[in-house]
Amino acid sequence: IGDVRYQNECEIIRQKGGITFYIERHRDLRLKEYERLYGRLPYLEEEAHPSEMLNPLACDYIMDNNTTITEVFNKIKNLL
Repeated sequence: IGDVRYQNECEIIRQKGGITFYIERHRDLRLKEYERLYGRLPYLEEEAHPSEMLNPLACDYIMDNNTTITEVFNKIKNLL
């Protein structure tokens, strides 16, 4: 599973023996990437949507994603 948006999804994964990662990224980096992908900044309603409000504490691990994708994958591999 590549993505979860709600706490109950994290709980189901855990019940099935899986683990979850909350991957954080600085807001300015997220906005820059969003604008690159969609040609605009997100509307306030999009940023405040319940699917964007997952509590990091609902996940098993919290990881920083303000580096390269390779570094993030290496961090995950080291935890597994």
